[in-house]
Amino acid sequence: MTIRKFIRYVVLVCFWAVSVLLILNALIPFISPAVFWPISFIGFAFPFLFFIELLFLVVWIVRRSKKAYFSAAVILLSLKALLVTFGFHFFSSVPEQKNNRLKVLSWNVSKWDERNKQLRGGVSYRKQMLELIQKEQADILCFQEFFECKNPAYFESTVDALQRMGYPYYSFRPALQLHDSTFQYGLAVFSKYPVVGDQWFPNQIGPHSEGILYSDIKIGEDTIRVFVSHLESIGLSKADFARVKKLRGDRSIARKIRNSYALRSLQADSAALLVKESPYPVISSTDLDDIPNSYAYFTLKGRQQDCFVRKGAGLGKTYAHLFPNLRIDYLFADQSFDVVEYRSPEVVFSDHFPILVSLDFTQLKRK
Repeated sequence: MTIRKFIRYVVLVCFWAVSVLLILNALIPFISPAVFWPISFIGFAFPFLFFIELLFLVVWIVRRSKKAYFSAAVILLSLKALLVTFGFHFFSSVPEQKNNRLKVLSWNVSKWDERNKQLRGGVSYRKQMLELIQKEQADILCFQEFFECKNPAYFESTVDALQRMGYPYYSFRPALQLHDSTFQYGLAVFSKYPVVGDQWFPNQIGPHSEGILYSDIKIGEDTIRVFVSHLESIGLSKADFARVKKLRGDRSIARKIRNSYALRSLQADSAALLVKESPYPVISSTDLDDIPNSYAYFTLKGRQQDCFVRKGAGLGKTYAHLFPNLRIDYLFADQSFDVVEYRSPEVVFSDHFPILVSLDFTQLKRK
């Protein structure tokens, strides 16, 4: 075999491999990881696979090859994944403030960084986090990994701090309580508007998830339902992260990934049903612990708007570690809302970045 034929053979093998992977990627929204979890990994490689397929398309067009038709068909099949992976609003202007705007902040606060005090000589980022929240002046705050201490001898009360900041109404249902309920961990919603009802669901809670909480919030004559959820994460340790970064792994990591995908898909199914059954327009804040191109994303999003897709730009990374395309935190909104602005400041206070969204509720209607 000549070098030229060998190169041609390698190119063709790469082309068909990339194309088949992209076709499988298009099936991700329809195949639950509880049934076949390995397919979920393809989603992580999607941006790179799509770019390579585009290059192949250009090559086939230049060479006037019939493979261009097949490549174009694969790209069309990939458009759904493309449109939820990338945000194209690079030149969005800052909206004018109006009375009919609702500003929502969603943030996995990683227990307010209090567990890292020992690493910084007794100081955490909690103060800076609260200052950012006060500066942004959102109307509704949605938190995952919220930590509250009932004994000021250990930690100050964050509930009290947020109430002093202008959020008198809140829902906090801890998923975990330790030391006679002194330390409480879970999901929380704080609001400048009255909370008229709430409920927490375990939602097949696992060792690295917090269930789902909703708060019914009264805004003028209307009521909206705000969901906040934290689905099962892989739960990698620092040693696991080190091995992943070095492209090394073992069966324990593979087992953690498999188990988290299976449980997360079941949690997404039941959470989506709760959203669908809401009698009010919904805003959903979630630490999904999965990328946009995933079964959990498409299931929980349902018919809601992804606020990043409507007003975001680029890959929209929300998790500070590992890969550049780890957008795993989301704000979804009912179609009754008009998404005006989306921001995610890349601050170092938590391992997740906060999400800030402005919604116009002029067209808000009861279901």
